[in-house]
Amino acid sequence: MRERPEVDLHVAIPPSEALVRLEKGLVECVDCVGHVGRAEASFLLSEKHRHVFSPYLSLEVRPEGEGSRLKGRFGPEPHLWTLFVAIYASFCVMLLAGSVYGSVQVALGLGHEGLYVCAAALAGLAGSCSVDLVGRARGASQMAHIRGFLTDTFPDAREEEPG
Repeated sequence: MRERPEVDLHVAIPPSEALVRLEKGLVECVDCVGHVGRAEASFLLSEKHRHVFSPYLSLEVRPEGEGSRLKGRFGPEPHLWTLFVAIYASFCVMLLAGSVYGSVQVALGLGHEGLYVCAAALAGLAGSCSVDLVGRARGASQMAHIRGFLTDTFPDAREEEPG
């Protein structure tokens, strides 16, 4: 699994003003919906443009120097992310249990059927990773659209270097 794409912007206005701009931008944007809170904001595409792999951006807005820093990550919607984590965790537990049980079986000369569970878990993990890659590819243009929304909202923003 690769790290999720990141947004890291520095704007020369205080956080309260940045949040007001984000809220106004959401009102004006016909394709984006979201929520702006006290120090955070979240964005996704409107229902008519959304599909199962559509990205969700969660931003933290905090003071930094003379302005604000908007930092966040793209990912699937929270309910889908929770499902993926549960699926990955299940396959990892299955892999661990199958390898322990299969190793004990082989050590005691009782066969090796438990190792089949390992193969099934590895196949499940490979399938899950494939779905993740397909989702990223299908959501790439929508991520660019959300980034464009941020660029339109903060034309003077400076992109921070990752790290």
